[in-house]
Amino acid sequence: MVAWLGPILGVVVLGVIIELISKDSRLGKFVRSIYAFFVLFVIVQPLPGLLNKLSNWHPETDINVNAGLVDNLHQAGQQSRVEQQLKQLGYPSAVVCISDGVTYIVLGQTVTDAKIAEIKQAIGGEVQII
Repeated sequence: MVAWLGPILGVVVLGVIIELISKDSRLGKFVRSIYAFFVLFVIVQPLPGLLNKLSNWHPETDINVNAGLVDNLHQAGQQSRVEQQLKQLGYPSAVVCISDGVTYIVLGQTVTDAKIAEIKQAIGGEVQII
């Protein structure tokens, strides 16, 4: 936008100078006509670039980025849910990470196989206890 305003400002200053120098003769009218065409060209110059940007815009790209954000939020919600379940089961310091549909849990203490089965049943899905 700033790159567009600079030439317009320059053309306006040039127009003031031309207006002061030119007379009401035929040559002055011709110079002012050429100047008007030049002003029009400077104002319209950035439009092809803008139209090119609009034609290269693909809404699918934005949807893919937003889908990734939604997946991250969904995993964060699942992680929070699992952490709450583990607190209820008596593991308040457990660390949970969910990646590719697998829930990884670090309990920070030794547990029996029966407790591991209880945790896996409470959480559901694929669970790896480390």
